[in-house]
Amino acid sequence: MGGNLSNCTVNNNGRDGIFAVNSTLVNCTANNNVHDGIVAQNSTLANCTADYNGDGGIDANDSTLTNCTATGNPYGIGPIDSTLVNCTANKNNLRGFGPLRSTLNNCTANGNQQDGIFDYGESILTNCTANLNGGTGIYAQSNTMLVNCTANGNGGGIKVTDSNVIACTANGNSGAGIHAIKKCRIEGNTIRGNGSYGLNLEDTGNYAIRNVTGENTSGNNINPTGNYAPFTGDNGNCNF
Repeated sequence: MGGNLSNCTVNNNGRDGIFAVNSTLVNCTANNNVHDGIVAQNSTLANCTADYNGDGGIDANDSTLTNCTATGNPYGIGPIDSTLVNCTANKNNLRGFGPLRSTLNNCTANGNQQDGIFDYGESILTNCTANLNGGTGIYAQSNTMLVNCTANGNGGGIKVTDSNVIACTANGNSGAGIHAIKKCRIEGNTIRGNGSYGLNLEDTGNYAIRNVTGENTSGNNINPTGNYAPFTGDNGNCNF
């Protein structure tokens, strides 16, 4: 379809609820459909809701989503080459968000059974919150930027490879606060009260400066080979 839809409700269909191409959807609801609630391609969605569908809540390709919500689906919101602002994916049966090459701003993923945000790479996450998820709060695969994000009370806080984590908070997670696998920049973060390592630099090529850690059960784990993570000087990390 192409065109504009507003104030529509599409429930209990045998396939997808709404399939939108080159369209604008405003205040639309798609619940309890067999497959995805809303599938959007090159479309704009505002104030839409997709709950308790059999597959994904909202799948978006080359689209813009504002104030959209997905709850109780296996997968909440899966954006590819898309922009999301003030969107929420809470209490989904698997993960909340699964972005690829997308921008998420002020988005929330709380209480999902697996990861809050599982990024497939090349995304920008700003001011996002992922708390109380069963898996990792935010897991970024490669070439992703996290700025001012929060991951508290999850199975693990933030896990990244070949990505940047700047001015984020990872507190009170059962596992590590920030787990950087390789080639990551970890700067100016707060990492406290986690049940494993606070800052875990696993492999090589990581650059960790000006982070504040403390009260983590296992302290910090810094692979001494090929990582830069000073605890003295102007760029020093602070542990107390």
